[in-house]
Amino acid sequence: MLDVHEWAEGEWRRQRAEVMTLVPGTPCSPTDTAQPGLDPSEDWWQGLNEALRVLAATPTERVSIDQIKVDRRVQAAFGTDAETGIQRWETVHGDLHWANLLTPWPSWTGNYGAVALPVRTPPRSTATA
Repeated sequence: MLDVHEWAEGEWRRQRAEVMTLVPGTPCSPTDTAQPGLDPSEDWWQGLNEALRVLAATPTERVSIDQIKVDRRVQAAFGTDAETGIQRWETVHGDLHWANLLTPWPSWTGNYGAVALPVRTPPRSTATA
């Protein structure tokens, strides 16, 4: 990673841009949906799964959603009797879709995959725009 810039999107979210070296490959799709004929190999899927496993195990202080927001959203859809308690929290990719994935799968090693997969976060009370 060469540089990072974060900024507030109103009172409800923080955005983060990361400047990195170029990773070879072509986006799987020009949009967030899969295009006809896209057929990633088994190795490609294994690479994605491994990168997401590394990401899930990567500690972070950044938060995209908290228990209160989970409660509100689940109960709005399924009623107040719905069980909403989260048993385990993990770091996740905040914008995972076909336009943000490359083919062929990059040969990432170590935590590079975790660094390359951005996490969307809300504003912190101490953050500045």
